[in-house]
Amino acid sequence: MNDIKDIPFFISDRPAQLFNGVGEVEQAIDEMVEEHGQPALIIIDTLNRNFGNGDENSTKDMSQVIHNIDELRRTYDCSILIIHHSGLSYSDRSRGSSALRASLDWEYQLVKSANDVAVMSCTKSKDYEPPEPMAFVQEIVMLDEQENGEPVTSLVLHRVDAPAQGNKPLAQSYQLAYDTLRVSIKESGEVNGKIHVSAWRKKAYECGISTGDVSAKKKAFQRAVGELRKLKLIDTINDFYWIVDDKK
Repeated sequence: MNDIKDIPFFISDRPAQLFNGVGEVEQAIDEMVEEHGQPALIIIDTLNRNFGNGDENSTKDMSQVIHNIDELRRTYDCSILIIHHSGLSYSDRSRGSSALRASLDWEYQLVKSANDVAVMSCTKSKDYEPPEPMAFVQEIVMLDEQENGEPVTSLVLHRVDAPAQGNKPLAQSYQLAYDTLRVSIKESGEVNGKIHVSAWRKKAYECGISTGDVSAKKKAFQRAVGELRKLKLIDTINDFYWIVDDKK
């Protein structure tokens, strides 16, 4: 195995403008190809930072960026790795236009569980059986370098057994529903720790359980209630709800 110091790895000091084309990116890569050969992997970190002046929520603009990324892939016959953030209302999917996910061969989601274990799960596999989730713990290490007299640190990941499903964090909309239930009960002053679903629903809508219309909010709230009951985090009777750990 080659020493990692011998592997040609290059980092750009400025973001690309992928919406506007990949001419400048190709020019920079071509200069490196002359000395080091064809690239095996191009990493775009993050998509938003390198998107350019388009709108990632627009299907048209996202499709244009995907087209330009495909041009890079065809030109250099290499893999493209895109780092992208999850959505605000739904942390279980990537933000922006769904055209991005539709174009992917593979998609992985990285989340941190309740015990600070980072779990990487395959959420799309176009032509293959998805692999099992992988889990990692983080360790800060000291490097044999100094910057302004101070030691330089880095972060490494160590593979561990994946935590149980119950240790995975809630999707953002589910967490919002859970938190608004707790807040609603507290604000109501109910001594029995229960609140009617109508009051809980109103609070969840106000706090942005969905950015869509009333129908979208209703569906998001219903999904959240169903998931929280499935996980046995809440319980109900006669349309009154409470948090399981809080109910005596």
